[in-house]
Amino acid sequence: MSFLSRFSILTKILAIIALIGAVMVGGTWFATSSMKSIDDSYSKYLEKDAVAWVTAPRIARNTYELRFLLNRILVETDVEERKKIEANINNVYEEFAKLTKQVKDLSAEHAPAVDVMIGKMNKMREIAGPMVKAALAQQDDKAKELLKNERSGFVDLSKDAAALRDAIDKSIKKGSDELTGETNAAIRMVYIVMGSGLVLGVGFAFVIAMFGISKPLGTLVGLLLRMAKGESVEMIGTRPPGPSMKSR
Repeated sequence: MSFLSRFSILTKILAIIALIGAVMVGGTWFATSSMKSIDDSYSKYLEKDAVAWVTAPRIARNTYELRFLLNRILVETDVEERKKIEANINNVYEEFAKLTKQVKDLSAEHAPAVDVMIGKMNKMREIAGPMVKAALAQQDDKAKELLKNERSGFVDLSKDAAALRDAIDKSIKKGSDELTGETNAAIRMVYIVMGSGLVLGVGFAFVIAMFGISKPLGTLVGLLLRMAKGESVEMIGTRPPGPSMKSR
């Protein structure tokens, strides 16, 4: 007597249903886990890398704005207007500090380059401070001379800002390509796992159906036909183990 013959037909049918259900549940869990992993990667991309990419051009614009304001404070003749420009210059310094900190927090790999820019900005600020004071005191000749010493710093800082923007842009593209590869790999793995699970599930279900249901039923039909002919048969394999039933 085979192992499957120990169970009733109803139990075997329920076993098939449970097996296919387990395959579907397992496949769904794996697919959900893979999609969650992809979602986490894209969330990081949007929350950090993309924000850093947007912030980098703002740093470049910030340096140009500072250069514009320092030139404008010399062109403006009204002292009160020069004080307003001084306030705007201080705002630019604060914005620069905020933007560079943001890039460092979001993209640690670019932190060394950002630190170099911060150092250059601090040096420019040391020169710009006396220059602004001279402008407010209407010592324009002195202010113009100090501004000349600062022009090379503007050029270097502008180049660094552009280089930072390009570096982050390359990192974004690389990260995007990696995310695409990760997504495609996850999709392929889902197909493989779901396909393999389905094949195994159907295979086991076929074995149960063939040898646990179809074959015993075929045997039973054959025995009943023999009984109909008046032959002596022994009824086995039609129910869980127990006393065999004979018919004459």
